[in-house]
Amino acid sequence: MVDSTPVEASRYDNYAQFNPHYICKMFKMHIFHLDEFPLYEIFSEGNDHDAPYAIPLAEQVIQMNPNMSTIQLDGGYDSFAIYAGYWGIFRIHPLIDPSDNAVVNEEGTIGRIDHWVNKMWKKGGNVHDSIEDKLNFLYNNGRKKQVGMYLRNLNILNPNFKIEYKSRGDCERTHSHMKRMFNFRVKWIQNRSKEFYIALNFIAYQIVLLARLLNKETDIQDLSNYY
Repeated sequence: MVDSTPVEASRYDNYAQFNPHYICKMFKMHIFHLDEFPLYEIFSEGNDHDAPYAIPLAEQVIQMNPNMSTIQLDGGYDSFAIYAGYWGIFRIHPLIDPSDNAVVNEEGTIGRIDHWVNKMWKKGGNVHDSIEDKLNFLYNNGRKKQVGMYLRNLNILNPNFKIEYKSRGDCERTHSHMKRMFNFRVKWIQNRSKEFYIALNFIAYQIVLLARLLNKETDIQDLSNYY
């Protein structure tokens, strides 16, 4: 799962931006989670949009060779570029919550996929290939946007999408747990040290969870016995 979470700053912080949604001055952490375990984070300004950080997160996480079957992102990441980028990096169809006005895009239908694969037959396009091979071919031949359209269409047309997407709230619980256990705020922290301070807290949280994983604890976030 991928999501961002606010990092509260002091109301007197001249470097922090005021975010009208959270009604405070803040920065952000953009986090890639594997179940309850946060794998990687990127620190940003408080009003930065989430979408530009999706691909940089994925590019870091793929180097860890994670074992994943699904990837979930909220509507703030609903773009053809992110659909195609995540498929290209992980070869996994991302479950991104479509916006309320989302419609099926004609260019993302099987018919148009086959049209473009066939049109580039001299480059090796074969309409008899599997859909995965066709998407891979288009992705590597300048048709990434069309790949994103196809994947987005699948989510829109999937009658079970909400059921498959229901565990999305797990990352919100992880964010809440992180902030209860460690001080993920930058109040009174020098501006030049804020990103480093958050990174240290993030790594410390990972170490605690890793220790519980190594001890084969069933609930790695249950830290009630630690003082």
